[in-house]
Formats: sequence, structure tokens, C-alpha cells
Amino acid sequence: MEDFENRDKLMDLQIFDSTHTVTVEDGKVVAGPKTTLRAYVERMKATDDNKPDKEKQRSILFLTGRSLEELRKSPLLERIIEEGVCEALLLTDPMDEYMLASIRAYNYERRGEDKKKNPVPERFPFTDLSRNANDLHFLDQDEAKKEEQKRWAERVEKLAEWMKEVLASPQLDRVVASTKLRRSPAIVTANDQGLTSNMERIVRAQTMRSQDQQINMPSIPTRVLELNPQHPLIRAMTTRFNAGHTDDTLRRAAKLIYHTALATSGYLDDEPEDLATTVYAILSENLDAPVDTDEVEVPPEENNADTADKVEEKTDDKEEL
Repeated sequence: MEDFENRDKLMDLQIFDSTHTVTVEDGKVVAGPKTTLRAYVERMKATDDNKPDKEKQRSILFLTGRSLEELRKSPLLERIIEEGVCEALLLTDPMDEYMLASIRAYNYERRGEDKKKNPVPERFPFTDLSRNANDLHFLDQDEAKKEEQKRWAERVEKLAEWMKEVLASPQLDRVVASTKLRRSPAIVTANDQGLTSNMERIVRAQTMRSQDQQINMPSIPTRVLELNPQHPLIRAMTTRFNAGHTDDTLRRAAKLIYHTALATSGYLDDEPEDLATTVYAILSENLDAPVDTDEVEVPPEENNADTADKVEEKTDDKEEL
């Protein structure tokens, strides 16, 4: 979008997939008619008409990824889809994230009588749901909801601090309570300085095409682990932590939650060895098997003569048949 003079006109011509039209039928993701930014804003304004200003949505939500199937199933859309009170654009073109990051906002120009009353366009920033700072706070401005979210966040605060120490990942910035999740226990997002999972994938792919370049990922922690305080797994972990049971079982659960959240968020796991060690330890505990192969007892050798006799007996039986 280098044509700055006609940028607003060109943005009105752009069309996108949206949670408003993309549906799931018989387990398959079905794309519906695409939407313009103007149509998105008008639906948003119609929904917000009777709401107090603090409960109104003031930005255009979006999520980027490789396909509609991947995006429609993203945990980051759980609350939006289930509550159905707002929508998000689903962007699958590699250039979409670059474009919206460059433009930053859509200027909604009023028409007819509304324009005569107020000719200044309304500005709606683009909000990337895969960034931690971009939560769904406008859905929780009702005092009762606000208080409820606050209580849930406080309940996992100490667990979150402990998990940050236990995970000790160089990429992990912090662990916090999430306002986006409904069915999933956790998700990984990017902080303001980090790359989203989609952008990280694009950067890695571009770098691999050029052997002269090296992958230059941020050297500072940029990922945020968001916990769903209301999920049964997180509630069980919180109860166990508050009871002082910070044992290997809880440590393994914390690590498995993080590594699984990386996968469902689209991030490349930079510590696969830690994931493997954790999974093997859990399997070993559940199957009552030692992790260390040095502890395994070697079975006694069979008598060679006895083994030969058994082989001959089987051979004779086959010949008789």
C-alpha cells in the first residue's frame, strides 16, 4: 500500500474472510462471502448502538495464519465464536499482516446525513489477536463481568509466577491470565516486541530460501503464555499449587501445558528435547516403567539346547500337517 494518496479508497476495495461468514459444516470449514472493511465496521456499529461507550468495540480484530481451517480452529477465536458478539477478520495471504501493520487503522468515512453532521472519518485501529496486549477487555466492561474476570486472574497469579520460573524458557516473557479462551487451557501469544507465530513462520521460510542468511529471531523473551483460569486443568493445577504440592507431577504438567500451547498457537518449539523428556517421564510414571535404561533388568538367556528342541518340535508339527 505505497499509494498514500489513494490509500483510503484502496482499503475500501479490499475484501477479507471473517468469522461472520466462515462456518463449520459437518466438521469441515466452509468459506462464505468475503467482507469489506466498511461492512465490518457497520456491523460492529449496529451491534454497539445500545451499549455504553466503554463497552463498545473500537478496533477491527484480525488473526493471520496459513489457512481458514487453521484459523477457524484457533483457540484465540473461541470466545469470539462462542459468544458471537463481535467478529474477526481471517487473513491467510502472507502479505496481509505486513499491510495491516503498515496501515495501522481504517478510516471509516460517513455517508449522507451522517457525513454532513460530522465530515471527519472515524478511525478504527487494526487489532491482532495473536498479541497478548490485544485482549477482549471491551467484552468485560460490565461491572459483574469485570469483577469475575479479576477474581479468576487473581486465583492463578501465584501459579503463573511459579510456572514462569519452572519453564525457564529463554523465549518466554511472562505467564498471565487470558480473557480470550473458553475451551482451551492455554495459548501462546507475542508481546509488543515479538513476532507473531504467523510472522515468525514467514521469516523462517524466507531465510531458509537464502543460504547466505541466518535466522535472526529476537534475542529477548517475546512470548507470553496465557492461561485460562476457568479450565478444569488450570483449576486443578491451581488447587494443587495452593496446597503446596509443587512436585514433579505439577512441574511436568506445567511444561506439557506450555509445549502444547506452542503447537496450537502455531509456534515452532525451540526446546523439543524438554518436551520429549517430559512426555517420557509422564509415560514412565503411568506405565510404572523406569525412565533410565540402566535400571532395566536383563532377561535371563534361554538354554540353547532347549530352544533348538522347541524349534525342531515346531518343524515336525508343520511336516505332519
